[in-house]
Amino acid sequence: MSAQRLIVALALIFATPAVAQDDPVATAAARMKAFPVAQSVERADAYTPAETVKGRTRALALAKDSGRIDPAALTAAQAYADAQSSFAFIVMRDGKVVHERYASGFTADSRFSPASMAKAVAALTFGTAGIPLDARVDRWLTEWKGDPRGAITVRHLLTMSSGLEVVGFSLDPTSKSMQLQFGPSVANTALSFKATAAPGSTFQYGNVNTQLAAMILERATGQRFATLLSRRIWQPIGASDASLWLDREGGTAKLWCCLQATARDYGRIGQLILDRGRAGGRQVVPAAWVKAMATPSATNPNFGMQLWLGNPYVAERRYNSSSPLAMKSAKPFARDDVVFMDGAIGQRVYVVPSERLVIVRIGKSSMGWDDSELPNRVLAGIAAKP
Repeated sequence: MSAQRLIVALALIFATPAVAQDDPVATAAARMKAFPVAQSVERADAYTPAETVKGRTRALALAKDSGRIDPAALTAAQAYADAQSSFAFIVMRDGKVVHERYASGFTADSRFSPASMAKAVAALTFGTAGIPLDARVDRWLTEWKGDPRGAITVRHLLTMSSGLEVVGFSLDPTSKSMQLQFGPSVANTALSFKATAAPGSTFQYGNVNTQLAAMILERATGQRFATLLSRRIWQPIGASDASLWLDREGGTAKLWCCLQATARDYGRIGQLILDRGRAGGRQVVPAAWVKAMATPSATNPNFGMQLWLGNPYVAERRYNSSSPLAMKSAKPFARDDVVFMDGAIGQRVYVVPSERLVIVRIGKSSMGWDDSELPNRVLAGIAAKP
């Protein structure tokens, strides 16, 4: 499959309008056919049906200068962002915006759907609930009582080490991958995944893990995810209204992807991670939880809990044993403490705690995306500490 065809095919993963049909195969097929494939990131309006995540907008601080970053470095970083067809590029330092650019047709109010970047948002929300990481999932996923899958723990789901089957990409509407993405019952599909390895034995990045974790969160709290996200994260960080993609009207949110929000609000999430869960003068997410998200997991030193770690350096980071995709970095990150949110082949929020730095890039999916390039160009403009 050519790179262009792969991008088009993978773009189908992330959105579609609703179709009022009961048959899951027909529903998935119709949704796949109807979606504007080439605009999966920028067409937030295509993610229907949707549920609003109510915000409480607070002005984002704007720096009066470049935040002690050499302007030439910001210009070089912007050049890379432009070359990769970026829609939005934001650099924040010390909680203030020092650089912000949008491509023609986009503004600070534009909402985007950067796919799997939503996974880290889901994990942050999970962290507000006090659910024990090492609890068995059958405590809430009662469908798995008496099933070996019931022994999977919450930690296994959040670290992508559940041992559940890896489902390869397929355009077949009967496949689990397409049913998870386009079918009318994301919960039924998620619960149908089989165990193929012992929990905790291997890292296999898969959307089903995040979806099951989010289902546990809703069942444990008795609240819809949109409500939890709004009250516990979105409003406290001062974000504007966003939306979640549902599997059907009034149905379940697809929480492994598809939180439609502004680039600035994704920057606010990056800042929340940088500030170890503090926002608006209070502790929104427990600091220990945010630290755990950025701590290497037992099965992958470059992955914590729904959050990627920049170091140790790996030139190609494979998602799982069946994915044709890999995150590529031509060089090591210029700082050892880089962590980042990853989505849709080049959607990124980079967080560099040592430099009080957050970088947001949202744009066209890019098979040539180099993870080290953008943050390293910005970091090149910051004098190394003695």
